[in-house]
Amino acid sequence: MNKVLQINLGGYALTIDEDAYQHLATYLDNIRQRLSGREERDEIMRDIETRLGEIISSRLGARAIVSLSDVEAAIEVMGKPEDFGGEESSASSSKSSEKTPRHHGRRLYRDESDAVIGGVCSGLSAYFGLSDPVWIRLIFILLALISFGFWVPAYLLLWILVPPARTAAERLAMRGEMPNVENIVREVEQGAERFARRAEAFGRQAGVQLGTSSGNLASGCLAFVARFFKGAAIFLAIMLVTVLGTVWVAGTIAFFTARPSISFLNPLPTEAAYLGFVNLFFLVGIPVISLVIWLMRIIFRFQAPAWLGMGMTVLWVLNLISLSGLASWAAAQYQEEGAVTRTLDLSQMTSDTLYVRLDPKTAPSSFHENDDLDIYLHPRQWRVSVPRIEIEQSPSGRFEGAYTLYARGSSEAAAREYAASFSLDATLSGNTLTLPGSLPLKKGGWRAQRAEVQLRVPVGKYVVFEKGSHRRVKANYADAIHSVKDNPGGVFQMTINGLECTYCSASNTDTESSEPVEYFILKGTLDVDITHDENFGLHCPDNTPGAEKISVVRRGRTLVLSAGKGNTPIRCSIHTPVFTSLVASGQGQVSIRGFEEGRSSITAKGPVRVRGLYKSDDLKAVLDNKATLELIGEGNQLEAVLSDGARLEASTWRVESATVTAANGSRASVHAEESATVRSDASSTVETTGQGAIRRF
Repeated sequence: MNKVLQINLGGYALTIDEDAYQHLATYLDNIRQRLSGREERDEIMRDIETRLGEIISSRLGARAIVSLSDVEAAIEVMGKPEDFGGEESSASSSKSSEKTPRHHGRRLYRDESDAVIGGVCSGLSAYFGLSDPVWIRLIFILLALISFGFWVPAYLLLWILVPPARTAAERLAMRGEMPNVENIVREVEQGAERFARRAEAFGRQAGVQLGTSSGNLASGCLAFVARFFKGAAIFLAIMLVTVLGTVWVAGTIAFFTARPSISFLNPLPTEAAYLGFVNLFFLVGIPVISLVIWLMRIIFRFQAPAWLGMGMTVLWVLNLISLSGLASWAAAQYQEEGAVTRTLDLSQMTSDTLYVRLDPKTAPSSFHENDDLDIYLHPRQWRVSVPRIEIEQSPSGRFEGAYTLYARGSSEAAAREYAASFSLDATLSGNTLTLPGSLPLKKGGWRAQRAEVQLRVPVGKYVVFEKGSHRRVKANYADAIHSVKDNPGGVFQMTINGLECTYCSASNTDTESSEPVEYFILKGTLDVDITHDENFGLHCPDNTPGAEKISVVRRGRTLVLSAGKGNTPIRCSIHTPVFTSLVASGQGQVSIRGFEEGRSSITAKGPVRVRGLYKSDDLKAVLDNKATLELIGEGNQLEAVLSDGARLEASTWRVESATVTAANGSRASVHAEESATVRSDASSTVETTGQGAIRRF
């Protein structure tokens, strides 16, 4: 019968019989004596015990007690004390090395002893058997640049997931070497030498000496902070190189691609434009090259010649001065504006209606029909966009016209000369005025040219802008709703108050706009549904009886719908992001749905029925002449005024306070949580629900 002991071997809790324990203790004592003269003895012994505990634990399997055979097998793997430590054991060492192979399976660790940031690249280099990690680092940098920085998170993920090689056995496994006694001793001694060299270098650089425990703590903190900021700086530098390098390459490609257009748009000689590009090339390229050199110095220990930094600095400053001078020279070409005005001959105009159109040969394509686009390529020539057209009242009683050409130059005289260098070719044929859709630019002639056309229309006469020309019209309108821009082909009459649309196509009742409408005025027999949406839209189906008789007028954020005479309701749907007020008169019905407003108002007159399903903090309702309002929702305050048989049903509209005034046979029902104030005559009825206090007058 053998005794069993409980031991801790390198962090492994083992149950071992007495014979095995004696054999193991003797083995470790022999190794400790063999290492008696070495400073790293304690560290070596910790690593050896950890490796022995790992081997013995792996042999146990389901068994609970370590036997003598397990210890002997572990010693066979680790090697005997006489296999290392002196020349007298060279023969024995050779024999042991024949038994035990030097290499075995590799494991992936981070090598913090040779780390620049986190030791990922040096660990991968050891795993793949590369003697120098610089190639792995170069691959990571190239991948980061090619992927525009998206490879950097992969490095950070490896930094987090891959464990560091802390013990000698882990460092040996990282390189695929057998973690036996001989290799562990060698690895610990070499690691101590590497640490001594790095500590000495750090001490020389920082001007401190590592000798006391407080010094070690301070140097460790400094090393951690320095490594963190070093890694952050490298990451930022890689990002800057990626961004600036992309801009550099893209700008170069764009320059050579757009080179044919430079002669049209550049106010300076062509040689000056090329010089400006060269300046930009170096102004962006030199910082990129400097960052690359800095990264090479940090990562690859590359030392650039001393003259290179000063030379690039001087070259960058010279290019900055040159580009600043060119920019000032170019800006001087646009400092003054000049204008030339010429007359449009409309004396042959005999009709009372003037039609305005754009020449389709020079009109911009649909892609360029942006009001703010003043210059574009059409199709291989740079052109100034559609001229602006201003409509005024004619004081002479005849159609009159003129156009003004604008340009900029180094002086007002030069600007007028540039303005006069291009013309606006307009033709009048019968009662149709054809304007050019765009104006061509001459080579090197762009001086911010633009054109404006002035058309004077007599009071009582008409003007029609065909599609395309309507986009650039500026005028004063009598109703401020039907604008030319919204009604291409509409017939507009000049009145003493401005243009007024006398005929706008019924199809224009279908409109979509990002500009909201919040005030609604409805007249006549209408069936209108007003709902909440992100954009404004109006739709009145063409198959609705009487749809052709509806009048649509828009004044900014106010919409006026007027139905012609008739008893059949005209159905329309309106969606808009905001609802503020409704004024409805006539017959039919109106619904308001889906809004959440602060303050709103509803005014109804006549036998019209209004149904509100929305929320409003402060709602004011005025109902007259048998108008009906039904409210479903909630708010804070409700103020209602009813007269001449009007009806308010608001028992499902929960408010904090309500004020109701009813007269001449009106009826109301409200729900108030805090207070209700009621003023009514003998012929009217006001019912209240809720917990609020009621005051009647």
